[in-house]
Amino acid sequence: MRSEFQFFMGNKDQDDFLEFAEAYVDEIDKSPKACWKLFIDDCYIQFIPSRIHDGDLISGRIAIATHGLDKEPTCEKRAEAEKIYKKFRNWLKKTYTNKMTCRNIYRPESAQLSKHLWVGPDAKKWKQENEGCLKQIPGGFVVFEFTEDT
Repeated sequence: MRSEFQFFMGNKDQDDFLEFAEAYVDEIDKSPKACWKLFIDDCYIQFIPSRIHDGDLISGRIAIATHGLDKEPTCEKRAEAEKIYKKFRNWLKKTYTNKMTCRNIYRPESAQLSKHLWVGPDAKKWKQENEGCLKQIPGGFVVFEFTEDT
């Protein structure tokens, strides 16, 4: 399995997710700071936290790769790790919303629905209280905004 799930997390969202995750993983390696590993035996789920960059909230993700590009297994406990990854993804989907649009900041008419990024409650609150944008890439031209029914 090779999969990723992208989101915007505020500090409380991150704390809540890690509290949930701790019950399912053997260890959480927080070094380096930008890319953590949530270990399940000899497998891991990559966790890249959202972060503030120049006043904007940059998306984070969880990802798993239990097979290499040549389809060879990269870990022995892959079935268990894949099951836990799906549990994490489902928890995030139940807790977060993906009712957003994205647009190029230089082309307001370019707005379109975006269902592939999810936003946590604390990240949503952050956006409502701050001037910064929600972006996937620091300095990028694409911003994410809530639809009116969120």
